Amino acid sequence: MNIRPTIRFFAVLFSFALFSTCGLAENIELPTWLLHTKFSGDFRYRHETIDFNELSGDSTRAFTRHRHRLRLRLGMISSPSDYTTVGFRLASGSTNARSTNDDLSGGFSSKDFMLDRAYLDLHPKKFMKFILGKADVPFKRTSQLVWDSDVNIEGITSMLMHSCGTTEASLVMGGYWLQEYKRDDDQGLLGVQGNISSKSESIEWTASIAYLDYQKATRGAVFGSASGNTQIAQGTDGTLLPYYEHDYDLLTFSGIATVPVADKIKFSLYFEAVENTAIGLDRNGILGGFRLASKRGSLPYSAGYSYRDVEADATIAALMDSDFADGNSASEGHEISLSVSPLKELSFGATAIISEYTFLTRNLDFNRFMADAVVKF
Repeated sequence: MNIRPTIRFFAVLFSFALFSTCGLAENIELPTWLLHTKFSGDFRYRHETIDFNELSGDSTRAFTRHRHRLRLRLGMISSPSDYTTVGFRLASGSTNARSTNDDLSGGFSSKDFMLDRAYLDLHPKKFMKFILGKADVPFKRTSQLVWDSDVNIEGITSMLMHSCGTTEASLVMGGYWLQEYKRDDDQGLLGVQGNISSKSESIEWTASIAYLDYQKATRGAVFGSASGNTQIAQGTDGTLLPYYEHDYDLLTFSGIATVPVADKIKFSLYFEAVENTAIGLDRNGILGGFRLASKRGSLPYSAGYSYRDVEADATIAALMDSDFADGNSASEGHEISLSVSPLKELSFGATAIISEYTFLTRNLDFNRFMADAVVKF
């Protein structure tokens, strides 16, 4: 991808901002849209260690992998009117829907920089909005059990919101395209979710229920990789590409409750569950955990733990958490995390994942340790 036009674009915007800050823009008439535009970004440097053990029959295969990775994201949100917002984000990575990482490899080769988000947000009323394009997943979730945090959906979302005192309710509905075919029915997703939340001095909580209906999943081509989902090697049209054997009609539940335990220290309990109602076996997944977050003192921190157990066809594995169990379903295990923020815009974190999964007839142990340095701007 040629990023020179993108660099020039951000250089012009930076110049406007610099002139404004230095008081040099008195004689420069800035475009109206620029006055209602916000820019943001983040950079992450990661060291990752993976311990992999495969037990297959009487033989054992094991290795340890070390790699360094980086992630860069640059975004803009602009509101040309009271009722419209346009947003876009560029990110490092590849075409993989659930990763914006680039490995430090390839003999100092240049890295990919791609369109991560591009959307229009229409909000004609305070209680109503429509989102068109490629945007963040609109469904509330408390974990990455069903959706990896890097996934951005593509399609149309509508939202209705209502508040009464300290209680808020919302309804999210959408239709999304996964794969468009010239001479066959498209693969897609229809989703609906209801949410209710409340906030007071003593407790904050949110509860959600959603139904996600994947269209033309049965005997449809897998999305990138089956990643543990049951598949067949040949479709009805005779091609040799891997196809899903089952349909995926997902019923999901999630909830989180947060309570203050001391001055500027909060404790949260959360859970998420999914059931594939289209099949009778290997259809359930569950995750539960807690977080402790402190903003007290000169070194804010957060720590957490979670456990999950995901059966093979509980959800579309190609869209779930890519770090846990190497991104595979038919998995279970633990995740422990800790992060500290010596500066408002700077944080250091460590995450340990201890997991195991089953792929075909093989049992595999997969442990991952990640150390991150993150700057937001």
